[in-house]
Amino acid sequence: GIGIGIGGTACTVLVGLMAVTVPASGLAERELARGRLPSTSQLFTALMRRSHAPLPHTHDSSAGLPNRRLSSSRTPRQCRVRAARKKAFKMEGQADRYVYAAAEPKVAVPSLLYDTMGKFDDTGNMTLDAVLDAGFQGICSANIPVENEEELVGAAIAEMKKQGYKRNDYFLQTRFFPPGLQHGYRTPYDRDAPLPLQIRQSFIGSQGNLNLDKFDAFVWEGATSFMILRDREMEAWSEIENLYLEGRTKLIGISHFELPQIKELYDRAEVKPMIVGQTLHARHGWNRDVRKWCAENGVIFQAHRIFEMNTWVLHDDKVLEMAKRHRCTPGQIVIRFALQSGIALIMDLGTPKEMQQAMDVYEAFELDENEMEYLERIDETYWLPYDM
Repeated sequence: GIGIGIGGTACTVLVGLMAVTVPASGLAERELARGRLPSTSQLFTALMRRSHAPLPHTHDSSAGLPNRRLSSSRTPRQCRVRAARKKAFKMEGQADRYVYAAAEPKVAVPSLLYDTMGKFDDTGNMTLDAVLDAGFQGICSANIPVENEEELVGAAIAEMKKQGYKRNDYFLQTRFFPPGLQHGYRTPYDRDAPLPLQIRQSFIGSQGNLNLDKFDAFVWEGATSFMILRDREMEAWSEIENLYLEGRTKLIGISHFELPQIKELYDRAEVKPMIVGQTLHARHGWNRDVRKWCAENGVIFQAHRIFEMNTWVLHDDKVLEMAKRHRCTPGQIVIRFALQSGIALIMDLGTPKEMQQAMDVYEAFELDENEMEYLERIDETYWLPYDM
């Protein structure tokens, strides 16, 4: 078991028979200052940082984001990123940089979005790494306090503005998580309020966190029922429709709904969802049924956890051969397959190197017809009783 004692701005954590005093920093420090008990994940992060040397981009969140002014060595890189951004629509073979919903007016959605969740105290700096250094044009945030420090995403956006970024230079998507997915006791809305009001409160909270009045996309993450839709879900969707009709977001969508729920909501909605997201499973044909439905209805398909749920693909012999032939990593092969298949990816990347490798896929190589066919049907190659 785990026992925790609080004193000042430090915690004594009793793990088994070993007591370790952990200096509280970041999330844990703020919880202690409020007289509340930090979550286990916050204490674990503090414990790991005490026992290991900090990563190069680790910083003290209480001091704000570090100065990220462009140095002379970074300026040429920035010029290349901005030049690529301006001409991307006109470049031959670059169509896979953006995806579009059928709804008017057309909104260009980057096919690679950087996922800010799970970065904790490093959220701001890693967002800057993704946008300023790697060249990501899309940021995917979420109002889920235990998992995402959205205020630090807002701090990163403020720093981008200082460095010359205009609002239309980047795509910003944020998400609503219902109470069942809000881990712990910290929620960005009243847990006892009706679901439509929770959505409105979450949206307003994201506006404050990010210091933005309007978003490019707002997505409802996670259905509150299984396989069918209840009236309360349609009432909740009506509130998301209101946000769209009020001009507060350019696109609206749902994520991690089952296909029958997606179809029912689409049929009953006054304003149809423009984005549908799901965890991507190679063993289910890369969500082939949902992808087909999205293509037929002009809906953007966004995929999550492309690596976590498909590690076996990265070790497939033919995928390894493709990686050797194209002089890239197996992960880049899978990303390239997704882009050429019209799948937009929300990328959970932990290092600047991973960010750069993902962005390099746009211009490094293309998969041929045989390679695409093999990857599309890779679920027929193996019998897998569960995800690996």
